[in-house]
Amino acid sequence: MIENINGIMEKYGFKVKAYHRGRGSFICETDKGIKLLKEMETTVNKTWFSYYVKKHLINNDYNQVDQYILMEDKPYYEEKDKKYIVKNWFEGRECNLYDEKETLLAVKNLAKLHKTLQYVSVPEDKLQVTSNSFTYNLKKHNKELKRVRKYIRNKSRYADFDILFLKNFMYYYEKAKESVNNFEELDYNLLIREANTKTQICHNDYNQHNALLVGNKMMTVNFEKSVVDLQILDLYKLIRKVMEKNNWYTEYGMKMIYTYDQCNTINQKQLKVLYNTLLYPEKFWKISNYYYNSKKSWEPKISLEKLQKIIHQQESKNQFLKVLKDQM
Repeated sequence: MIENINGIMEKYGFKVKAYHRGRGSFICETDKGIKLLKEMETTVNKTWFSYYVKKHLINNDYNQVDQYILMEDKPYYEEKDKKYIVKNWFEGRECNLYDEKETLLAVKNLAKLHKTLQYVSVPEDKLQVTSNSFTYNLKKHNKELKRVRKYIRNKSRYADFDILFLKNFMYYYEKAKESVNNFEELDYNLLIREANTKTQICHNDYNQHNALLVGNKMMTVNFEKSVVDLQILDLYKLIRKVMEKNNWYTEYGMKMIYTYDQCNTINQKQLKVLYNTLLYPEKFWKISNYYYNSKKSWEPKISLEKLQKIIHQQESKNQFLKVLKDQM
C-alpha cells in the first residue's frame, strides 16, 4: 500500500486529480495525463534494462509503450528505503483472448514488437540475459513429474486426482521426453547464442494483461520481465494460453502463426522451437506440480477439474500439432 501517492506524484511535477487501483498499482489522473504509480518490484538493473528496451522501441517509431518517467535521471524514485516507478499510462482494456479479431491484433502487435527489438543498445552492466535454457527447465520439469508420481504411489489412499494422474502419467511423460529430445537435436544453445549476438529481446510476459486496446491501437506494457532470449517463446506462450481457452481449435492456432509470419517471418528453426514447446505438456506438469507442493489432506476440486480439462482437450491439441508439424 502506497501511503503518500500525492506527495510522490508532486515530486514528479504532477498534480493528482483522482486515482484508482490497478493491477498492483495506482492509476492516477493528473494535470499532465494518465500516469501509473507502483512500488518497484524488480531489481534496479532490471528496471534500467526495461527502460532501455522501451527507449529503443520509441526511438524506432514504436510508441505504444508505458515508458518510465525519469526522476533525477533515474527510472525510479527512492523514499524511506522504498523505490517507486511512475510510467505513462493509457485508458484501455485488456485484449479478449476469446475474440479472434482481438487475438490476431495482439499477434500482429507482437510480431511488430519483435521485429523492432533487434540489436537493442543496452549498457553491458544493465543487460538481462536468460539464466537457464528452455531445455534445462524442461528437464527439471520431467524430474518433478516423476517426483509427483512417486509421491502419489506412496499414498495409502488415492483420491480421484491421484487415480486420473497415474492413469495418464506415461502418456504425458513420453510427450515430455519427446519434446526434450527434439530440443537437443535442434542445438538450442546455438539458437540462444544467435539471440545474444543480435540482442533480441523477449517480452517474457506477453499476455492479455499486457496487451491493451486503446481505441483502435494496441499498447504493450509491463516489460519488467523482458530479457535477451528467443523471441519465438513469446509467441509460444501466447498461443498456448489462447488455445487452452479455445479447445485447441486448429484453424485458430494456425491463423495466429500465419498472422505473425506475415509481419515477422518465422524460419524453420523457429518453427521447430514453436512445435516442440507446444508439444511439451506444460499444463499437465503445472497442475501436477501444484498438487504435489500443496500436499493438502483433502483434494482440491479445482485441480481435478483442470486435469480433466487437459485430458479432454488432448485429441484437439494433437490435431493442431499434426498440422503444425506438417509445416516443418
